[in-house]
Amino acid sequence: MKKKPKDDRETLLIALIDYAKKSGKSNPCFHKNEMLIILGVTEGQFNIMLSRLGPEYCRMLDIHEGQSRYVIFYDKCLQLRDKAKRHKKIVWITILSAILSAVLGYVLVSWFAGR
Repeated sequence: MKKKPKDDRETLLIALIDYAKKSGKSNPCFHKNEMLIILGVTEGQFNIMLSRLGPEYCRMLDIHEGQSRYVIFYDKCLQLRDKAKRHKKIVWITILSAILSAVLGYVLVSWFAGR
């Protein structure tokens, strides 16, 4: 079971990575209408999502057959996804360390107070 993305930037990133995997190309292209259907969003929502993600991951390439065509920079998308995963791990480790330190401190204070 896949985790539900928290924001539209993550939603677009996951959709781009999935699309690129299925295409089998290193920097695949897609028509805007294709991605609108995949994401289930309007053109305005897609434009906002794309601007929030940034042009280094996906940008408009040209107009092909009367439709906007975009290129996905697959390696950059993977790097961003991995960076986000590492950040989440670091946050959890920090929280866990703080909790364990507090518990250890409480136990030591209780032990010394009881002596």
